[in-house]
Amino acid sequence: MSMKKELYGAALTLVLCLAVALGALALVPSSPALLLEYAGTPEEFAAGEATAVAFLKFDTGLVDVWDEPVPLMVTGYGVWVAVGSVLAVIAMAVLARVRGLRMEAGASAGALCGLGALLGGHWMYCAVRWSYIINDLAGNWSFPLQLWQGGFTMYGAILGGLLGGVLAAKMTRMKLAPMLDMVVIGALLVMLCGRCGEGLTSQGLANIRAAEALNMLPFTDVDEWGDPVLRVYAYEALAAAAALAAAGVVLALRKPAGRAAEVGLAIVSAYQLLFESMRGDELIRFGFVCLNMIAAAAVLAFILVTRIIRRVRLQGWKAWETIRVVLFALGCGIVICTEFALDGKIKLPGVNATMLYAVDALAVTGMMLAVAIADGRKETA
Repeated sequence: MSMKKELYGAALTLVLCLAVALGALALVPSSPALLLEYAGTPEEFAAGEATAVAFLKFDTGLVDVWDEPVPLMVTGYGVWVAVGSVLAVIAMAVLARVRGLRMEAGASAGALCGLGALLGGHWMYCAVRWSYIINDLAGNWSFPLQLWQGGFTMYGAILGGLLGGVLAAKMTRMKLAPMLDMVVIGALLVMLCGRCGEGLTSQGLANIRAAEALNMLPFTDVDEWGDPVLRVYAYEALAAAAALAAAGVVLALRKPAGRAAEVGLAIVSAYQLLFESMRGDELIRFGFVCLNMIAAAAVLAFILVTRIIRRVRLQGWKAWETIRVVLFALGCGIVICTEFALDGKIKLPGVNATMLYAVDALAVTGMMLAVAIADGRKETA
């Protein structure tokens, strides 16, 4: 490839990095906020002539100037997501170059997947919370288009990003499996940075039951009222890092295309079952079951079924397939039972919440191993 084309690819990749960074900064709200603050008279402010006096100022929320909102808000969480998005685009550009494609093809795919994740996360939220939008938001029919208003789901974003990868594969004429490997690497980078960014918000903390039961763990503190605080987002960041490392090793070992994507998704989805049970956020729930738990279990089941189908086509049904199905089903049953027990719907004398979370952790680890080991792909593929 000529030097001119290389420079063109690098320049376009840089432009796309700036675009996704600005998009994340503008469309990812949270609190406490990282703000651009203005000063001036009310007339200057109204005319857009106020002077910027502080940049990257942390505050507990929006800053008002004479009862007027700050015209440009950048949140700390948004900065973390922007960093993750830029790293994802760069990673996909590099991986594309390694696979013999032009760098800008990978960067374009990264930007397209980012858009898909943004739309998918917001639109799934709108789909499952439509009654809330109609009843509590005064029938705001334009809310699905108001991405900056917030309202996202993790697995809606994952689904949207993967669909973006499918479209990018068609546009670049790249096979779907290697494209999905690239997409998942990028998604895990965004997820890792996003979890770190939750440290600047009031999100990602454990409910009081989990905080009291697991106060011996790292990333635990005490708030001003003396109550334990467990930072679940820190463990979610570690899970994303572990999934990223595992997927990276699979890619480095040049294993068959598609395996890195499945391994990364299996790890992060399995442990999300545990973390969602611990989180105390006002998440989308059906009774006491969180939407993300259902979605995580569905992702694991889908990967397991597709992997077993490949193995059966290759070598027929073996005893190992039976073991995997039983191990996965047993793990699902244990997770369901521990959720009922933690919610108080099942009484287990002598069993406390600490024991239940330990059993839950073992169960999701077993589910992850049942899914992640042996995918049925030929090593020479």
